[in-house]
Amino acid sequence: MEEILNFQNITTLVILIIYGTIFFIQKAQFRKQKEVLEKYEKIFDIINIDEIEKYVKLQKKSLELSFSNRETELKNIEVKYDKTYNDVKTILNSSKTNFEKSDEIIIALSSILNKNNHFVKSLMELNSQEFEEIHKTLEVNFLKLDDNKLKNQINKELMRINKKYDSLKRDELKKI
Repeated sequence: MEEILNFQNITTLVILIIYGTIFFIQKAQFRKQKEVLEKYEKIFDIINIDEIEKYVKLQKKSLELSFSNRETELKNIEVKYDKTYNDVKTILNSSKTNFEKSDEIIIALSSILNKNNHFVKSLMELNSQEFEEIHKTLEVNFLKLDDNKLKNQINKELMRINKKYDSLKRDELKKI
């Protein structure tokens, strides 16, 4: 019996040692878990999940508004494009008549310019003829004068005036 008691004591002692070891191991595990949970709590306190969710929601709304604005801008651009396209289409459809009208206008302007140039040239010829006639008349009448020095002076002055105005008329014609 004593052996049984000894055996029971040894068994109890072994069981107590095993339970004690398990108890201390579990206690160490609980401490580690508690430390890990405390670290997680600190991290979650630093990173507030509610704030992150709010931020994500705000970003989502912002993107939705951005897409909405882009759609509105695209619609506005499409409307402007359609209007411009229709304007160009209208102009192109009537372009044949516009080109015909522009050709008629060019022909009319060319005709007017040619007539104007002819008129100016005719006027210049008449002015030259007029001046020559005046000059001859003066020359004939000056021949009757006895003062040669006065005759030469008047003749030179008339030639200078003739050259001056002839040059001015030519410059005006070049501008046309």
